[in-house]
Amino acid sequence: MPLAYLLVNVAIVLAATSVRYGTQLPDSPGLWAAPPTSWPALAAASAALAVAGAFCARRALKRAAARRALGELLVTFPVFFAYEWLALPAHPDERNWGDWAIPAALIVLCVTFVWRQRRHVGRLGLTGRNFPAATRLLALPTGALILGLIAIGIAMETPVRPTAVAISAVTYPLYGIAQMGLFQFFLVPRLHRLSRSHAQVVVAAAGLFALIHWPNPVAMVATGSGALIWTWVYLRKPNLYAVALSMGLTSAALVHALPDTLTHHMRTGPIYVLRILEAAP
Repeated sequence: MPLAYLLVNVAIVLAATSVRYGTQLPDSPGLWAAPPTSWPALAAASAALAVAGAFCARRALKRAAARRALGELLVTFPVFFAYEWLALPAHPDERNWGDWAIPAALIVLCVTFVWRQRRHVGRLGLTGRNFPAATRLLALPTGALILGLIAIGIAMETPVRPTAVAISAVTYPLYGIAQMGLFQFFLVPRLHRLSRSHAQVVVAAAGLFALIHWPNPVAMVATGSGALIWTWVYLRKPNLYAVALSMGLTSAALVHALPDTLTHHMRTGPIYVLRILEAAP
């Protein structure tokens, strides 16, 4: 069932991207290459697989907790993706406060759903419990990712600004608390109610984290790969601060090690497409 939910969101993003941009995407460098006629077909295939997955998981949906979790998931991420790709203005200068009303409302809705679980803050990972154990699990993969990114940066001769790196190393983990909090407090527990398979939950959560960064290839690969690790550790030893620290330090290394020509300032969504189309010959 978690994989079916992921495919529902993939179908929405692909279909909405096709509706909004049509044939513009394949001719533009820096975007996922695909024939324009394939986007609706991919969306339809994802939707069909999602329906099949839901049918196979119908037994799990007999549980009230699973049905409630699915309902909460269906009114959040799919709505956000549809709004982002169909209605949100791409250019920042064209946006006003009203354009952020739906995303803000969805965040409030997620917080409300999580607030109902406030008696289980320890289980969610909001306390200091599990921090040492989670940090130990994250130390090796986080260190390997950072060293690998540094090596790539040296090979690509990326200019380094020590002050900017230091600021990012401090601020990015704080940003990670907010971003990981939404994913680990809201998304992961609900996916887990749909399936007891940790593998399905990890893949679905990582896939959604990558999909948030569509269609920036570097951002999707980086965040999706990282989310596989962060979700796996969170399921074993839930602690928000450990995964946020790992995400923040890894993100800082990624942003400063790779050139902007490759990361495109980690832009995502319609604004990323807009900048790529503007730069296209």
